[in-house]
Amino acid sequence: MSKNPKYNRFRTGAMCAMNKNTEEQVKQLAEAGMDFFTLRLSDEENEDQKNLLEWMHKHGVEATIITNGTIKYVSGGSAVFDKTKVDLMWFKDAPAFTEYLIMDEPGMCDYKDIQESINDLAEVFPDKRPYVNLLPMYANTDQLKGGAWKAPIEYFDGSSCYKQYLDEYVKNVNTDYISVDIYPFRREPIPGKEELYPAYYDILCYKDYIKNIELVAKACRDAGRDFWTYIQTCSWHRDIREPNQAEVRWQAYCMISFGVKTIQYYTFADITCHTGAALDVRGYPTKIYYEIQRMAMGMKKISDLYVSYQNVGAFNVNSSPEKTPYLEMYEPYKNFKPISEIKCNTPLLVGCFDKIEGEGHAFTLVNCQDFKTPETANIKVKIDGKVTMYYDGEPTVLTSDDGWYDFTLVQGDGVFVTVD
Repeated sequence: MSKNPKYNRFRTGAMCAMNKNTEEQVKQLAEAGMDFFTLRLSDEENEDQKNLLEWMHKHGVEATIITNGTIKYVSGGSAVFDKTKVDLMWFKDAPAFTEYLIMDEPGMCDYKDIQESINDLAEVFPDKRPYVNLLPMYANTDQLKGGAWKAPIEYFDGSSCYKQYLDEYVKNVNTDYISVDIYPFRREPIPGKEELYPAYYDILCYKDYIKNIELVAKACRDAGRDFWTYIQTCSWHRDIREPNQAEVRWQAYCMISFGVKTIQYYTFADITCHTGAALDVRGYPTKIYYEIQRMAMGMKKISDLYVSYQNVGAFNVNSSPEKTPYLEMYEPYKNFKPISEIKCNTPLLVGCFDKIEGEGHAFTLVNCQDFKTPETANIKVKIDGKVTMYYDGEPTVLTSDDGWYDFTLVQGDGVFVTVD
C-alpha cells in the first residue's frame, strides 16, 4: 500500500471518545486536538448517530467506523469486513467516515482473512483506509496465535512469540503502518498472588514496556511503515490503575521517542467499567483532558518538523533491570552522532532521529524516574551543532556552555530537540 500524503503528519485520536451523543462533546473532542476517533455505529440508521457524523464533519473530526451489520465471521470465530453488505452501510457517504476498523487485536491465524478483507474494502471504498490494531507483547501465546478473545489478557504465560507475531503481520498484511496498544499501569499486587502476573507488577508498570515499543518500532523501520499506537488513560479492571497527568504525558513521549506518528487514547470518556478518562461520566473535562489537549496541540505545532525526521532508534541512561525494568531495551541505539556525552540524575530515555532529506538530526529526552519516587531530571548534554528545543511545540534556541546544554524535566516530562 502506498502512503497517503494526508497521513504524513502527527495525528491524535481516541477510542470510546464520547459518553453523550451531543454536539458539545464533539466540540470538546476537537478542542482537545482530536483528529479522529473510533466509533461503533448501529446497524440501522438513526437520527442521533446521523447527527453525530454531521457534527464531526462540521468540527473537523474524522471517524474510524465499525458496525456489526457489515462484518462476516471467518475461521476461528473472528470477524472481518464483508463487502456484500455494503448496502447496509447507511453511513457510507458521510464525509466524516474515513477509516474502517477491520479487526482489533487479531492473532496470526487471522492475518490471511484480514488481508482479504482489506482487498475487499479497497474494491468498494478505494478512498477509505483499513485499520488494524495489534496485541501488545504481554498477550499470551494463545492470543498471539488466535486473537485476544482466545484467553483473558491478564494471564500472561511468559513465553509469547511476539517477534514472530510482528514478522507475520508484515509478511501477510499490507498496511503502511503498524498499530499496537500497550497499557502499562497496574495496581499493587493482591497479597499472595504476586507471582501469578510477573509481567504486570514490577514497580507498578509493565516491566517490558520500552522493549515492546522497541520491537514494534524496529518492525516499522525494517518494513518502511509508520508507527501508530494506543496509550492508557483510564482503568477498566480492579488490577489496573488510573494514570495521572504525568503518566499520560510520559507514555506519549516514550512513544514519540520511537517515531510514532499517530497516538490514540484509550479511553477518552468514562463509560461502563472505565474510569479516570478525559471526560467524566457527566461529560465534564478532567485533568487528563487538559494533559491530552496540551500534548495534541503541542505536537500539531511541530507536526511538519517532526515528520521531516526518521526515527533510527533510542537508548537509555541510568537504567538497570533491578530499578527500572520498564526502561530496559534489547538493542539500544549506539553512537548517535550529535551527542557525545550525557549527564543526568534520573533514568532517561533518548530517542534518536535523522533528517529524511539533507543534513540534520533530532532527539527526545524523557524523564523515566520511577513514578513511586518522583524526581526532577537535571540533564546536561554535550552536543555539536545549533540546538533548538521544542517544548509544547514552542521553539527555543539554546546556548551552550562549552558545548554543554542544560535541560530540566519534571517527572514524566519530555522534550523534542533539533540539531543543525
